[in-house]
Amino acid sequence: MNRYIVFILTIILITIGMQTTSSSFSQSSQEEKMKEMVIAFQNSNFKKAEYLAHDLLISNRYNSKANLIAALCLYKKSMHNLFEDFRTISRGIVNGGFNRRFLRWTMTDNEKKLDEVELYLSRSAMDKNISLELNLAELRVDWNRNGRIDERDMLLFQIEKDANGRTIPENDPRRKPTFRFDHGDIYWARAFVAFQRSFINLLIAYDYPKMSLNEIERALGRRKDAPTVLTFKLRDKNIVHKAKQLILDGLSYADKSRELYLEETDDDREWLPNPRQKNHPMPLPVDEQLYETWKVIIRDLQNLVNGKEGLSLAELLTLGYKKKWWEGKKLPGGYINIGKLLNEPADIVLDLKEIDKLLDEKNPGESFEKVFKLVLGDKFTMEMKKSPIISQFRRMKQEVEGGKESFERKLRYLFWLN
Repeated sequence: MNRYIVFILTIILITIGMQTTSSSFSQSSQEEKMKEMVIAFQNSNFKKAEYLAHDLLISNRYNSKANLIAALCLYKKSMHNLFEDFRTISRGIVNGGFNRRFLRWTMTDNEKKLDEVELYLSRSAMDKNISLELNLAELRVDWNRNGRIDERDMLLFQIEKDANGRTIPENDPRRKPTFRFDHGDIYWARAFVAFQRSFINLLIAYDYPKMSLNEIERALGRRKDAPTVLTFKLRDKNIVHKAKQLILDGLSYADKSRELYLEETDDDREWLPNPRQKNHPMPLPVDEQLYETWKVIIRDLQNLVNGKEGLSLAELLTLGYKKKWWEGKKLPGGYINIGKLLNEPADIVLDLKEIDKLLDEKNPGESFEKVFKLVLGDKFTMEMKKSPIISQFRRMKQEVEGGKESFERKLRYLFWLN
């Protein structure tokens, strides 16, 4: 054989061998780095975990576990920064000043960080087999930001009571369970972040009354020398539109997580179990009815946000009051069009003097109609399809009164789910 051909073949074989060895070494190195990253996070070494996550994402930006750890680290950091900024704002208010520009900057900055968190979570959600074991109660974090890790920080994620409401002993391992987070939990997290971003966008969409805290207190207290009009001026309607879309995104993610939970066939330390799963540390009841209620509430909220249904003012006002309060009095009519409030936002003007004129204790129903019409304008209408969502809560109250279930426990799970 021609020696030049032999030489070329030798070079090719050596190159292939080097590439194979390099690839195997690289893959092994990546796996070791991923293990190190997870261990660092589990040991509360968040800076190291974040560094390793970003290092892994340089070589593969769709590394699901690295994206998930990056999301968790950034979320923790952004929430701590937000808490510190609110402490600064609170001190300013107590000392007689309200820095509105700093508040807006703080909220806007937090929203940008949460947008990045969502990006990481969306990439992580592309992996249907994603899983991560975490013991939240063992994380050493100064959650309340008082400068030290105290008892309240350590108790935050501990499970203090069992399914029967009995206190779990401090040395009982059930207090500090390890959860196995999986694909459905990623969508639960995306819903959680979307709802939080929506709330933030609604806050930054408006300018607040240019008054001191003392002036606002005097106004609400109807002091004679106080301002009578509180105006929340709309800064940008597009921010409200963004908030609406985030609500709808959150509801879509919540529904997706519900579907994924129901499809699960494993049963391993579930964060949110389906009715067939029994291995879940959370001492909260789960059955088919709860999942059906979850599905219905998501649908009702979607209809509310899209303006297909409205909130009944009468049901809203009587939900938390005893019947005696309204005995012999006409209930108000009309509906609050949440969809229109989000689609066609405007300045919010509270004319306290005019509101006082409209209030009539002898005829509260008609009074409330006039007040809501004054404040909401055409977003309050007398004719609209009624949302059944308040009836859902009323049904739950009746079940509690009948001794079927703890209302507190039902609410805890419904808020947890949505």
